[in-house]
Amino acid sequence: MHRTYMQFIFAICLSFTLAVNTYAADSISESDAKDLITSFHATVEKRDAEAVGDFFAKNAKIEVIMPPSLGGKKVTMDVSQFLMVLKQGWRTAETYSYELEDIEITVNADGKSASITDTMTETGKFKGGITFTTKTSGKTTISLVDGKLLITKVVSTVESME
Repeated sequence: MHRTYMQFIFAICLSFTLAVNTYAADSISESDAKDLITSFHATVEKRDAEAVGDFFAKNAKIEVIMPPSLGGKKVTMDVSQFLMVLKQGWRTAETYSYELEDIEITVNADGKSASITDTMTETGKFKGGITFTTKTSGKTTISLVDGKLLITKVVSTVESME
């Protein structure tokens, strides 16, 4: 599989730093968002795409903006499209890790939604020995939906791919 395509898969894969929770409170706190970041990381380590899908609202949109060096194209996916790409990427990866930096959480005044921004560096190796490093900046919107804290939108901008 083409290296750039595989890097693209992982660039979108882990720009999502959240998880779903049944939520008893009627507002979101910064602590709740931090807990979700931790839970999501654990789920990704298991490579369980179906569980990843549970983190998203049914109508969530995922946008990935490629760098100008790769055409600057914006790709928009729904959750089912994203999960298909995620599964394909995980089938072809031998190793994968990521590190988040510059995490900022902003809870909206109504307490019903929040934004999480971060910078992520991903590294890994695909079957066949192809290695990669990808740096992205992401903004994830989370909202309370039917008593659950869910991802409702993700915008991931790929800054570099090597």
